[in-house]
Amino acid sequence: MSSYTSPLDSLRQDHEVMENLRDLFGSRRKVDELELAQEIHPLNRRAIVEFLDDPVGPTENHSSDDAFFSEAIVLATGRPSLFIQDNEIQLGNVQLPNLKQRLEANRATIEHPIPAIGRVELMFHPDYEWVGTGWLIEDLMLVTNRHVANIFAERRGGAYAFRQFAGNTVSAWIDFREEHHRADAIEIEVESILYVANTGSRNPDIAILKLRNQGNLPPHLELAAADANQRDHVGVVGYPAWDGRRNPGPAMSRIFQDIYNVKRYAPGQIADVRSGVITHDCSTLGGNSGSPVLDQTTGKVVGLHFAGRFMSENYALPVSAIKRELRRVSTQVAVDDVPVPVESLNNRRGYAEAFLGNRSLAVPLPALNSDQLDHAAPVSGRERDRGIGKYVLDYTHFSVVMNKTRRLAYYAAVNIDGTQEVAVRRTNTRWRVDPRIDRNHQHDNDLYVRNKLDRGHLVRRLDPVWGDYNEAKRANDDTFHYTNAAPQHARLNQRDWLALEDYLLVNTNQDDQKLTVFTGPVFTRCDTDYRGTTLPEDFWKVAVMVQDDDLLATGYLLSQKQFMDDLEFVIGEFRTYQTPIRTIEQLTGLSFGSLAEHDPLDATEAFGFPTINSPNDIILG
Repeated sequence: MSSYTSPLDSLRQDHEVMENLRDLFGSRRKVDELELAQEIHPLNRRAIVEFLDDPVGPTENHSSDDAFFSEAIVLATGRPSLFIQDNEIQLGNVQLPNLKQRLEANRATIEHPIPAIGRVELMFHPDYEWVGTGWLIEDLMLVTNRHVANIFAERRGGAYAFRQFAGNTVSAWIDFREEHHRADAIEIEVESILYVANTGSRNPDIAILKLRNQGNLPPHLELAAADANQRDHVGVVGYPAWDGRRNPGPAMSRIFQDIYNVKRYAPGQIADVRSGVITHDCSTLGGNSGSPVLDQTTGKVVGLHFAGRFMSENYALPVSAIKRELRRVSTQVAVDDVPVPVESLNNRRGYAEAFLGNRSLAVPLPALNSDQLDHAAPVSGRERDRGIGKYVLDYTHFSVVMNKTRRLAYYAAVNIDGTQEVAVRRTNTRWRVDPRIDRNHQHDNDLYVRNKLDRGHLVRRLDPVWGDYNEAKRANDDTFHYTNAAPQHARLNQRDWLALEDYLLVNTNQDDQKLTVFTGPVFTRCDTDYRGTTLPEDFWKVAVMVQDDDLLATGYLLSQKQFMDDLEFVIGEFRTYQTPIRTIEQLTGLSFGSLAEHDPLDATEAFGFPTINSPNDIILG
């Protein structure tokens, strides 16, 4: 490991800049002739000349504030902090020809990543309006420092959540502008906190956030293929903040012109390359926490700035470490569960058994057996209902009955009306727990964090989205309750499964495209143990429609015959089978009433179940 190199010592190794500095400050006479000479104490003039006359020796540790100010003059000239306006670096104050030429030559690559770097701002925090810098990486992810995120984030159970103060939940935003003399803003809300590295000096100072997809995001930054080398020319983009408590005011004023909290570009070079950390000599302050360190010639990220002492040392996480931490973030990530007031779910019109027609066409909810009723989750406010009614959670156009022991649904039942469908754009709706049943009777996001489990919709998002727009929008949002989710492996291919409903809708009565669908898991004693619960390996679906003035009912099984031994690695393929409804009743313990009598497979004696490779494989009669 190399010894530490200070910014001034690093500056000595930038020969082109040093050549210009000697031309500018190269003699006591030239220093005296400078317009700024009247601001420089005689001791500082001597210190500047001594620094330039001894290009290889270590920087003298001057103890006086005046001597410290002389070093600031050198750094302000050789390592300036430049304003950014309209995503362009402003070079008007660059005094050194070689430095200006270098920056002009690389202007395109230097400016390319600037739009994707922003200021992390807070609402409802009692102490901070903004806390650092962040930058956009792929898939709406934003990279910043752990110590930045910890100001507004906390670990709650197995997930990360936004902190709360005085009854208010803090919200975080990224503003990709905040430039000097520019009033406009480009603000995107932070939707969730994906990952915050553990505290401790041995752990990297990094956090990864997810932005809400509001459209028009700038192109994300690119990571360099390899770690930087000593003396590579780099730059830091961020928002240096005033900190007179730790830093000498005159020195800060010299470098930052007494203007803080705005977007700047600070050129410099890599000073040291160590195991797990790099140092650089760019001029930074506290607000630069979370800034990317960017290669001047490629515009790619070579480091994540996380610490420094003004005019003394700057530390950054190398790109290899950034990549390692990004790999820790699974496609299923932690989000803060959104609390839903009970009253907001009142008066929902759930599943309607007469949806397909009255009397002989009515389709009641599947009945639970006595053992299943003992494990059903009671619903607040339905204590006086009879039979299964005590356990029915009504949403817009669909209903769910929960197993409180497994914390998953026995089944979900939905009415689909293809003639009244409404286009509701999918947004980043957050999954929510349902306050009408006990929190311990339903899973939340802890089950889905950092593994390959998806929150699979039992009632798919588009199924209940029909009626007027407000009704359809409410139905869309209702599907994002954890009661409507089932843990399904990310490799589960639901393409054919979901295509079944579309096929059935368009191949029945064209004038009345209505369909009733029941969906649920198969609970067995052999299900996979995982995180203190058991995961179902098979899922079923029963679709009911009207054909020739009579009911037509078909059943399907989505099954994986290999055990899910390790959810962190590859598992076997899922396959979809058309299955007799009587078989589904035997597998689940549920009763579908007379539906089996309307199942075309009920009258067949086929050996095995037909595999559904496409909708054309469905047997409707």
